[in-house]
Amino acid sequence: MAISSRPYDPARDNVPVLDLLRAARATATSDRYPTTHRLTLLLASRLWDSQQDASLWYDSAGTLVGFALLWRRTQEHTHVGLECIAHPAARQQTIAGLVLSWAVVSTTERSQRLGQSMSVGLSIHADDQLWPALLDSFGFGLQADYNVYMGRQLDASLPEPALPDGFTMRPLAGPDELLAYETLYSFAPIAADLRRTLLHDPDYLHLVAVSPDGKLVGFCECSVDRVEWALGGSRTAWIDYLGTRPDYRGRGLGRALLLAAMRRMREAGAERIALITMGTNERAQRVYRQVGMGIAERDFVYTLDVVPPYANGE
Repeated sequence: MAISSRPYDPARDNVPVLDLLRAARATATSDRYPTTHRLTLLLASRLWDSQQDASLWYDSAGTLVGFALLWRRTQEHTHVGLECIAHPAARQQTIAGLVLSWAVVSTTERSQRLGQSMSVGLSIHADDQLWPALLDSFGFGLQADYNVYMGRQLDASLPEPALPDGFTMRPLAGPDELLAYETLYSFAPIAADLRRTLLHDPDYLHLVAVSPDGKLVGFCECSVDRVEWALGGSRTAWIDYLGTRPDYRGRGLGRALLLAAMRRMREAGAERIALITMGTNERAQRVYRQVGMGIAERDFVYTLDVVPPYANGE
């Protein structure tokens, strides 16, 4: 079957790409990244050149069967992350091969254009039977880094959140608090338009911890996807981001935020909570275990280093 491709167009392709992701996730045997909220964030805040860094693949009938994205935390970042989505009915090996070929060519062209070394990497789940040999054939190498998925059922055993005296928790009040929130937020920046959209998204929650003197000192972002649930997907909620101001750590705020977020997600209809974190992040994993989470799955990181010709003395 003939496969054609074209660059991603943000103005017309956002909805079809999210529909493709939901179709893939609804038929998956395990709930994994990226979620629709995660992909939306990458497209809005980590995609710097839509013509070069994102592509769609179609079969001969014009059906969207594949999508891939090369993302960077900042425009200057030299490490590129690869995300790939294939339609459940598509031949997975065909799509994977096309995606890897495209990703290597695109990263190589950028490396040559900028005259600097780059790397491209992606995460592969531990039980994946397709990708390892294919990645090896393209020159990717397995890294020491790995990620873990942690989760638990949102059942009646969920403990009550407990805050230190004088502290409170609540949803982020609205746009007027965004400046203070972004000062607190400890991850790579998110596009302002997306942040404002998420504030009004009924499937996304910004929960904050407030100190006795009124400062925002901790946060937890969590999400569900009711459209995905309606398609038959797992009724899983996700902890997207969690953080506490460094000078307020060790007081149980992270644990309390997690438990409060879980209760909110259970009220929204979720049956399970999940998150992904680095395998070496033992401090975070201790907090997650305190709220009853355990490791469910692992994935592994493969990377390819791309070096411009001059760096090899050519």
